[in-house]
Amino acid sequence: MIGLKRFTMDDDREAFLWYLRLKSEIFLHEQGWSLAVDPKPNLAASDEADGKSSFVLACDADGSAVGVVRGTLLNDAFPHRDFLEHHLQRGGIQLDMSQLATVNSLAVVRELRGVPRDIAGRERPVTTGKALMCDLVDW
Repeated sequence: MIGLKRFTMDDDREAFLWYLRLKSEIFLHEQGWSLAVDPKPNLAASDEADGKSSFVLACDADGSAVGVVRGTLLNDAFPHRDFLEHHLQRGGIQLDMSQLATVNSLAVVRELRGVPRDIAGRERPVTTGKALMCDLVDW
């Protein structure tokens, strides 16, 4: 059974450290992305949007983190805006930043990707990634 936990950087430091560990493990070490790293081993560095974001952590039955996702209201911060700038500069786009969010750092450990699992609070098995996304949107 996978459990989901909602948190912010300020209200649950332990969960936030799991987020940084998973981000380092999956994006940096497994996928080879270029990420800023924390001086502590196996932690990605926190970025400017983390303190303005909401997170959902997925944990297995023994309490180990197996997935995470971050959501940020665009009114508060706009992580990775540079990736979308060419779309934002096009005419005809009216954005109400108070009604939009960006979803980043969806990470699930390799062995659980694409595998439906029992998720606490859900009637039927779904993948960990889907459960994380749905819970973030419902928050």
